[in-house]
Amino acid sequence: MTETVEQIVHESEAQRQFVRVRLPAEVEFEGQTHNVRDLSSGGIGIMDVTKSYPAGETVKLTLTL
Repeated sequence: MTETVEQIVHESEAQRQFVRVRLPAEVEFEGQTHNVRDLSSGGIGIMDVTKSYPAGETVKLTLTL
């Protein structure tokens, strides 16, 4: 049986205002490679990051789709 996974997440008005897209991707930054959870015009969700970053901080990374 094939499992259906939502590829696009559109949040309610009280939440973020960007459509998020789930796709197979990786990012590399600070010497480590991480899987991407979702991507939007407002930012990127990265899995398994242990360091905290302040809201709005810009982080230089390499995105591989």
